[in-house]
Amino acid sequence: RITFVVDPSLDSSLRVLAEKFVPICVSLQVLQVFIETRFDYKYGLVNHALAAMVKELVWEWRLLVSQMESILQDGKLSLHALWYYCQPSLGTLKTVSDILTRVINEDLHGAEVLNAVYASLQSNKGDQDRYDVVLSLMRASCRPYFKMLKSWLYEGKFDDPYSEFLIIKENDIRKESLTENIMSSYWQQCYSLRDSVPHFLEGYTHKILRTGKYWNVVKECQHSETAAALDGSGVALRPEDIVYDPNNRNLLAMVEKAFNVASQSLLSFLHEKVDMVGRLRSIKRYFLLDQGDFLMHFMDSAGDELEKDVSEVSVRRLQSLFELAIKTSTSAADLYNEDAFCNISSISLVDLLSGFIRKGHDSGLLERLEASERNDGVHIFRLDYKVAWPFSLVVTRKTLIKYQLIFSHLFQFKFLERKLAQAWREQQLLRQQRLDGTESSLRESLLCKEMLHFVNNYLSFMTFETIEPKWQALEQKLRAAATIDEVIEEHEAFLDSVMERCLLLDLAPYALVKDIKNACLSYGNYVLRAHNRDSSEVMEMGARFHRLLRDLVDLNLDMNFLASCTPRNPYSG
Repeated sequence: RITFVVDPSLDSSLRVLAEKFVPICVSLQVLQVFIETRFDYKYGLVNHALAAMVKELVWEWRLLVSQMESILQDGKLSLHALWYYCQPSLGTLKTVSDILTRVINEDLHGAEVLNAVYASLQSNKGDQDRYDVVLSLMRASCRPYFKMLKSWLYEGKFDDPYSEFLIIKENDIRKESLTENIMSSYWQQCYSLRDSVPHFLEGYTHKILRTGKYWNVVKECQHSETAAALDGSGVALRPEDIVYDPNNRNLLAMVEKAFNVASQSLLSFLHEKVDMVGRLRSIKRYFLLDQGDFLMHFMDSAGDELEKDVSEVSVRRLQSLFELAIKTSTSAADLYNEDAFCNISSISLVDLLSGFIRKGHDSGLLERLEASERNDGVHIFRLDYKVAWPFSLVVTRKTLIKYQLIFSHLFQFKFLERKLAQAWREQQLLRQQRLDGTESSLRESLLCKEMLHFVNNYLSFMTFETIEPKWQALEQKLRAAATIDEVIEEHEAFLDSVMERCLLLDLAPYALVKDIKNACLSYGNYVLRAHNRDSSEVMEMGARFHRLLRDLVDLNLDMNFLASCTPRNPYSG
């Protein structure tokens, strides 16, 4: 760096006047250094644009110098006259020099440079000359940034060769991970916000991010809208049409317009081309047992297979029976029935559920529940669904696992209901034949009826009182949603609400419900398999069922039907 010193031998009055020129020389030196270093593209497009504008300022200064040199050659330029011509530029050159010094010393790039110029712009509002110069720097610096912003807002195009834009793209994240990985965060992390963003865009960064993301989905689905469609006049807006405005009104209006059109384009595609609501209804049909007659057909034909030990269960046979059940039920009319399929899982329901439990997370209780998990086809049977892009934005792998957890819970209780109904019929048949009309047989029948009453009411609570009204509310919200993010949010909220109401997110009541289910299943199996039943064993089973039921009632859950399940008969054991 060059140091400027006034010759000490100069007359004191002239030396004082000459020293006034030193700050101008220092400022011009900073400007020249900035041009020589930051004009290189390796410092980014914003620095390059700023250096180009600074070069214009230096050129204007040199033009002034050449004019003064012409006056000097005519013998009409004195030192006082020179100061008269240079003095107006002192403040503006110092302001520009301060900005560039900060950029160089702090090695600023992209939005950081814009923020440095923006800060100077705000602090010089009281000086019109300085303000105008800084405003010209701001507009020049913003030009390449606005070009990237324009491409992103109207095409979803990510063009950031020097990592300056407010959006970051993760190339390693694939959209296929949405249907493969439960922990996939493709929609949240494929494009994300950089830590440093222009101050004049704060408050709109998330809207800008989402706008480009929406266009990317639309483009990938080959349903692209052009930028011309966004302009009310039908003329495509060019990058140079976006100029920095201190009021920021035009820019923010363009962000709003682009966001609204991108959002509506994507939602229209999902509703009209993908049939998002229709596909969600299809998922509801199978996972939430809407019109669940296919499940009754399936359990009737696959009951024996489902009761086998896990090592003996045939997945191929289950899938064949599942497909047959769909074709012979009302589900045959479902346009998307081929997307539903079944399999068996090596991961227990308790293990899957442990990642979602919000209350009472007790490792000891989880281990006990895991140990009590039955190792048969019923408890390893899983329903699955083929989800393609872009529907996978709404139904990710994690979302589908929530559906699977709800279905498995419903399915096990449906199977239990079927088992208890068989036991009840078996008991009534024996009584009608007058083969078993003793007091103990009456007690067994009453116990079976109590268990069946609880299971029927619990299933009714989950389906008719919980799932159905919440689903109706969900469909209304999906139709009213303005963005895909609102769709995702409402859908996830629906599933979480259903899981919470079905006691899947609170470990203590879930453990009790699971224990009650196991007690009922054990009793149903006992009735159907034991020809000579031990009355004391039956009473022990009944006492355990009633104790667990009372413990569940004592939790004061919002489940009105529990009051009707409290044992009142004299044969309750």
